[in-house]
Amino acid sequence: MTSANPNDPVRIAADLGITLHDVVPGRTTPAEGLDEALAELAAHHAATVAVARSGRFDEAVPMQVQLYADCVGLLGTDHPDSVSLLATLGAMLTEAKRLDEAVAVLETSLADQLRIHGEEDPRTFDSRDSLAYALRDAERHEEAAEVYEADLAIRLRALGEGHPTTFACREALAVTLLRAGRRDEAVELYRVNLDAMTEHLGADDDETLTARNELANALAGSRSFGEAIALHEENLAARTRAFGSGHDGVEVTRANLAAIRAEAAGDA
Repeated sequence: MTSANPNDPVRIAADLGITLHDVVPGRTTPAEGLDEALAELAAHHAATVAVARSGRFDEAVPMQVQLYADCVGLLGTDHPDSVSLLATLGAMLTEAKRLDEAVAVLETSLADQLRIHGEEDPRTFDSRDSLAYALRDAERHEEAAEVYEADLAIRLRALGEGHPTTFACREALAVTLLRAGRRDEAVELYRVNLDAMTEHLGADDDETLTARNELANALAGSRSFGEAIALHEENLAARTRAFGSGHDGVEVTRANLAAIRAEAAGDA
């Protein structure tokens, strides 16, 4: 009796909670010719990336499952390339809006990254961010916030307050809290982010200007128009100094300021 192929992509997809249609039939792991098999794997990877980059994620997903299955057959489940391909599969499922499947795959991927690389490895950070993003996209905001909060704590410990990805993670958490209806907490995070970026990047850095704009918009959403207007005025002055009055960014900031002033006047 012939045993089932342990690297059959249909079985792997089922184990990961993925529903596939028209998947390529499973292949047998080659017993020899490893170099040729790896070359074939690389070609398959390039083809899959090309399809994904064109935005055809429904086509890319089964290709990625096949690629993952082949990589597992050649290199094993715990090889870094296999683990990376699983994480990419989760991201593709997110882009395809197959969010429940994406979350299931990304939870598995994160567990693998933690076990193999540890919680402070860049690949683990990426997997954790991908999981949080998928949860937020699925409107599972409280779960997403928990993942982002854990991620932020680890980034602060491992990378420090001034690291660019620390800023990005805190901003992502603030967005998630806004969507969860936890506006006061979100505003406080935006405020902390602005203070940190001002300290580490400077008050007129473009990233700091963006953070100030985000805080102003969050405050306006909380009807704190006075502080929101002051922040937009500060941004307008900084952008005008840096780029001149006719710059597109200056015009956008001016328009944002006018809109909030009008909203404040209507709210009075």
